[in-house]
Amino acid sequence: MKRALSWNDRWEKRSTRGEQEYVRIIEIDADFDIQHVYIELEPLPEASIVLINDTQIGHAEPGALIRLKVTDAIHIGRNELVVRSDAEPGGGRLISYDKVSISGISIDPEVADNIANVWITIDVANHTHDDQPVLASVVVSQGQAREKIEIADVVTPFGGEIEAIIRITDPTMWETDESGEPQYFDCLIGLQIQDEIMDVAAVRFDVEES
Repeated sequence: MKRALSWNDRWEKRSTRGEQEYVRIIEIDADFDIQHVYIELEPLPEASIVLINDTQIGHAEPGALIRLKVTDAIHIGRNELVVRSDAEPGGGRLISYDKVSISGISIDPEVADNIANVWITIDVANHTHDDQPVLASVVVSQGQAREKIEIADVVTPFGGEIEAIIRITDPTMWETDESGEPQYFDCLIGLQIQDEIMDVAAVRFDVEES
């Protein structure tokens, strides 16, 4: 990771053509490299739309990492970030990368024989013209329970996927609680190259029995 601009304060609320929007201004200095830039936002309601400088860059999907590429939409100086949503967004950050980054995470839990097999796919973007030897660490936790695995892989200049599987053998960890609400797991993913941290991302998920 090269640099990041973070925020965690309140958004300005406005209404445009009957749509509820939340707005903030991001000032980008001249020394901030905008060649490979992503925006990362805390979870948003489903179908929330994200725009920068009047350009739509993506929308929120349930259970998906909200990390969107904004390289073609931003510029040095004043930038307007708009989220069309039913609820005020939380914190976020603008991140400039130099080697590799996590461009997406998908989690697919499947229960068989009272064991939850959690399939985790990490999309990795390579921002160089060379193969990059990457070490991915995946930590899944719930309360004091924690499991970690590491996967070494080589990511080509075209990018790639790193796949992992974690097995949860205690059904009480994913069964709904007394109120019928699901129990959630935290998944923390990191990418390293030669012991240097390149990127980190976190998502939450639950396990549903079919």
